[in-house]
Amino acid sequence: MGHFIRRTPFHVIGDTISAGQIGQFIGRGAQANDLWREGLGIVAHHTIGIAVGIDGDKQHPYIRPSHLAQHLGVWFREAGNLVQKNGGIVDKFIGDALLAYWGGCESDGADCTATLRIARELLALAATVKWSDGQPFRVGIALHYGVVTCGNVGLDAQRDATIIGDAVNTVFRLESLMKELDRQILFSADFREHLVTGENFIDFGERKLKGKQQSVRVYGLV
Repeated sequence: MGHFIRRTPFHVIGDTISAGQIGQFIGRGAQANDLWREGLGIVAHHTIGIAVGIDGDKQHPYIRPSHLAQHLGVWFREAGNLVQKNGGIVDKFIGDALLAYWGGCESDGADCTATLRIARELLALAATVKWSDGQPFRVGIALHYGVVTCGNVGLDAQRDATIIGDAVNTVFRLESLMKELDRQILFSADFREHLVTGENFIDFGERKLKGKQQSVRVYGLV
């Protein structure tokens, strides 16, 4: 069954959406969205997404798997604590990357300027870490502002709250540009537009991101 939502902020719609409720949303101007499995509680909201990935070149090939897992576990715990301390939600861990967000399902807004400060704090945290062989531990951070779909997905007994949508894809695609542009923090023009600061940034111009039809203007720190 397809679920329909508006592309404007509104509150969580419970666990299931009946045919009658779908008719109500259509009558109120809703439009079709991604088809999700039946039983999903959903919400559309403007959100700041942050993807933190580990610089692959700094993962020394001679680090034993057990040491690698231990280091990643410590890093994810400390980074997750910093995100949560600053009001963010850690959505998921994918490989050696972390996805977190501000705003979204249960918030009326998100502060891009504050999130950029948190990104810098994450870099400072990473700078205190070294691999077991003494090599520096480096991360790359991508920031994007956009609309996501929030909800509980999975089997009835094992539902997980998560965010999906083009904004999530965009922030991960931005993270993949770190190596090419040699920057540890990158962000989209949508994120830049919501920054309240007189700081100057590097404009990397329009970039074609994998899986996106429209190019994305990318910025970095000076």
